[in-house]
Amino acid sequence: MTNEELCTEARKSKKALDLLYEQNQGLINKICRKISGQFEIEYEEAVQEAAFGFMDAVKNYEPESGVKFSTFLARCVFNAIKEYVKKETFECSKRRDNFLRQEVEYYDND
Repeated sequence: MTNEELCTEARKSKKALDLLYEQNQGLINKICRKISGQFEIEYEEAVQEAAFGFMDAVKNYEPESGVKFSTFLARCVFNAIKEYVKKETFECSKRRDNFLRQEVEYYDND
C-alpha cells in the first residue's frame, strides 16, 4: 500500500495509522534531528511536536491534490515544530522582559 492509500485508511483504522507512522518514521526522525540542532531544542521535544504534525498531515492530506504524502507530511512536521519554537521563544522573551521590568522598577524605587 502506498502512503497516499494508507493515509485514507488511517482516518478509519488505528492499525493503518500505526503502519503509516512506521513507514514515515525515518523521515520524521530526520526532520527532528535537523530542526533540533538548528533551533537548539531537545530532540525529544521535536519528536513530540512532530507527532502533532503527523496527525495534522493525516487529517488534512488530500490525495487529489497531486502532492505526495511524504512531501505534505514533511511540511506539516516542520511547521508544527516551528510553531512550538516560536511559542517557546515568545514565552521566554516575555518572561525575560517581565524580569527586566521588575529589576528596573526595583532600582527606580531606591
